[in-house]
Amino acid sequence: MKTRFTPRNRALMHSCTLGLLLPALLGISFAASAISLGLQAGEHYTDVRVDMGKETPGFYSQLTWAHNDNDGDRGGMELGFGLPLGSFMISAGGKLLYLHPRGEDDGYALAIGSRLAWNITQKFTIFGEGYYSPDSLSSEVDHYREMDAGLRWAIVRPVTLSVGYRYIDLAGKDGRRSRKLADGMYLGGEVGF
Repeated sequence: MKTRFTPRNRALMHSCTLGLLLPALLGISFAASAISLGLQAGEHYTDVRVDMGKETPGFYSQLTWAHNDNDGDRGGMELGFGLPLGSFMISAGGKLLYLHPRGEDDGYALAIGSRLAWNITQKFTIFGEGYYSPDSLSSEVDHYREMDAGLRWAIVRPVTLSVGYRYIDLAGKDGRRSRKLADGMYLGGEVGF
């Protein structure tokens, strides 16, 4: 059975997104969390994000928009929980994503995943994360995959630079071609408040 992104589904998606965004935007249960603005740029790829508490223990949220010059866009909201274990931070969460592959129907995905960050020193952190959404939790794509791994350098508080590898795949479905929004190295920067 083919899933269609109908006006009813679109209205439901907007309602769910609003329901997830309001608590994050109002700072409910995130009051003590740090906010940061970030940017990643690779070949044909840009990602802009706003994080609230992602690098600290407890609940966190993230708003993100990724753009690829050739293959389309992806926007979304992530909610999760981080748990410190010594010099490690282990996080688990979910992402509600809006998918806009170039030349194809818009869709959505609910991706589940985790993140691991290792603070080598006060200045350097190695991190990796992965998220996946199967066909049953997405529309207009067979599945959604996202991976990110890299090294972050805290130059001076509150500025950090990062270098890493990013992969975002919107797998084609029903004869549609797959789209890779990111598949390569990037440079990034972040400013915290």
